[in-house]
Amino acid sequence: MHRITSHISLALGLWLIVAAQADAQTWFQWSAAVGGNDHWYSLTVRANNWEGARAQALAIGPFADLVSINNEAERDFLAGQFGVSHLRWIGLTDKEVEGIWVWANGDAVDYTNWLPGQPDDFQSTPSGEGEDYALMNFGAFLEMANFTGWNDVSLNYGGFNGIVESTVMPLSVPEPGTYALLGSALGCLWLIRRDRRASRSNQSFGH
Repeated sequence: MHRITSHISLALGLWLIVAAQADAQTWFQWSAAVGGNDHWYSLTVRANNWEGARAQALAIGPFADLVSINNEAERDFLAGQFGVSHLRWIGLTDKEVEGIWVWANGDAVDYTNWLPGQPDDFQSTPSGEGEDYALMNFGAFLEMANFTGWNDVSLNYGGFNGIVESTVMPLSVPEPGTYALLGSALGCLWLIRRDRRASRSNQSFGH
C-alpha cells in the first residue's frame, strides 16, 4: 500500500512541477543577426490597466519595462511574435504632460504608428482624466488596414496584456499561481519520503 501511495504522490508531484514550468513567461529575442537589437520580449499576464501592466514589467528587474517601439522593423517583429488579434499595452504615455508622448523607459520618441486622427484624447473629462495610454493592434480591432496601429485610451479602458522589453535575458518569472503549484509539488515529494520511511520502519519492526 505504501508503494502505491508513493507512486501516486510521485506522479502528482511531477505533474505539478511540469505545470509550474509551463506557467512561466516565454521570452523571444530580437537578434542582432537578423537586424534586431538583441533585446528580449514577453507578455505580462492580463492587467486591469496600463499601470498594472507596467508594474509587472518593472517587477522583472531594472532592465525591463513596457516596450518602446522604435521603428517599423521592431513593430513587425512584435506582430510576428505576439500576433495582431489582441490589444496590447505598450510603454507610450502622455500622463505627465498632455500631448507630450514619452516612452516609459526613457527612449526618444523617434517613431510612431498612430492610426489616422490619433491621438485625440477623445474621452478626456473635466476632472483631468484623459486618454493618456497607448494600445497597439487597434487597427485590427477596428478592421483597418494598419492592423498594428496605435490608439490612445484612458487608464481603465480595459484589461489587456502588456508587452515587456528587457535589455538582458531575464530568469523565467513564474506567474503568481505557479508558487502554489510548486508548494503542492513539494508537499507531494514530502509525502513520498514519509511513506518510504514508514515502510522501512515497519519492515525493521517486523524483523
